[in-house]
Amino acid sequence: NMELPSGQLSSKEFWRAHIKAAEAFDGTDKEYCVRHGLNLGSFSGYKNKLGFSRRRKTTKKPTGFSEVRISPEEPMFQS
Repeated sequence: NMELPSGQLSSKEFWRAHIKAAEAFDGTDKEYCVRHGLNLGSFSGYKNKLGFSRRRKTTKKPTGFSEVRISPEEPMFQS
């Protein structure tokens, strides 16, 4: 569990600490913000502004589809 700094922080330091904690959090950014009383829009804005990756953490939900990988060595059509 990551300890968040307390006391007087600049906005950047405040959001950087929360963004790093959210990356370790087992859930979505939205769930993290709700749990900590943070504005998701501000969180996302600072995440982009501070150069954190835009990849979304998602929990894998079954879609009913299977992943199909095509090997480049196998010809697609027989001639």
